[in-house]
Amino acid sequence: MTTQTPQAPYLVFGELQQWWQIHEGFGLSYVFSDDALGMAWLRERVNEGLQSPATEFKLITVDHLQDLESFFLGLQHPSHALPDLGQRQMVWIAPAMDQAHGVLQRLNEMRQLLLRSPHLYLIALPSSSALGAARLASDLWSVRSLVLSAQGQNWRAQRSPSWDQEITGTTTPSADASTPTIKAWCHHHAQWSTLADSSNRSRLSLQMGLQAMADAIALRRFEQAQTIGKQVIQVSQFQQDDLGRANALQALGDLDRRLGQIASARALYTQAIALYEKEQNDLGRANALRALGDLDSRLGQVDSARGLYTQAIALYEKEQDDLGRANALR
Repeated sequence: MTTQTPQAPYLVFGELQQWWQIHEGFGLSYVFSDDALGMAWLRERVNEGLQSPATEFKLITVDHLQDLESFFLGLQHPSHALPDLGQRQMVWIAPAMDQAHGVLQRLNEMRQLLLRSPHLYLIALPSSSALGAARLASDLWSVRSLVLSAQGQNWRAQRSPSWDQEITGTTTPSADASTPTIKAWCHHHAQWSTLADSSNRSRLSLQMGLQAMADAIALRRFEQAQTIGKQVIQVSQFQQDDLGRANALQALGDLDRRLGQIASARALYTQAIALYEKEQNDLGRANALRALGDLDSRLGQVDSARGLYTQAIALYEKEQDDLGRANALR
C-alpha cells in the first residue's frame, strides 16, 4: 500500500494515470478529500484521460448504496444490469458523506467478487473517513492499494485568485462565468485588432493572454481557450516574440491533447520545440519534449516516449531543474 501526504488534485491525477497503466487486472485506489471542486475537476480529468485511443477503459460512477448493489448485480449477472461490464471499467465510487461508512462496509463484504473482476476501482471519500476506512473495510484494505489525499488549498493555489473568487463553492460554472483576466484580454485584444496603423498598436501582454487562456480552461470553456490561444499567437507574431509564441503553441498543444485532438497537439508541440530551440530556451524545450513524451506514452508509443523523456531529462539536468527532471524520470 502506497500512502501520500495531502497533495493537489492535478498531482493525484498523475499518480492515478501511472496506477491504471500498470494494472492488467483488478486495481484499487482511495482518494480522501473534502475539496468538492477539486474532486469534480479530478473526475473530469480521469474521464478525459480514459478516452485516449490507447486506453481500454470506460468510466462508470457509483454514487449511492443502491447504485453499488446494481453494480454488484452486474458483476454477478451481466445480463441483468450494466451489460457493458464485459469491457474493463474504471469504477468511480463516490458516496455522499452519510453513506460513506455503509459503502465501505458493503465493498468489504463483496471483496472476493471485486478481486475476481478485471476492473479498476477509485473510491473517493471525505477526509473524515480516512481513519475509519481500515477498520470498516479491513479485508479490502489489506489488498495492495494506492492511497492518496487531495488538499484543495494546494490545488486552488495553481489557479488565479480571481478564478477562485468567482467559482469557489461550485462544481459546474455558469455559462457566462468569466474572470477579470479573460475580460481584460478580450477588451484589449479587440482594441488592438481595430487599430489601422500597426505602428500605433500597443504592446499587448502575452502573459495576460496565456493567463486568460488558463482561466478559460479552468472554467471548461475550451472553445474560448482555443480562440484566446490563437489570438496570443497572432499578437506574438506581430511583436516578433518567438518565445511568447512558443509558450502559446505549447499551451494550445496541452489543450488539444486534453481534448483528444492528437494530431493537432503533436504538430503544436513540434512547432513549440523548434521555437524554443531557436530561442535557446532549454527549459521551455524540455517541458515541451516531456509533454510530447506524455502524449506518445498514452498512445502506447513506448520507444518514442522514452527518447523524448531522455532528451527532456538531459535538458532539465543542464538547467538544474530538479523538479522537471524528477517528473520526467517518473
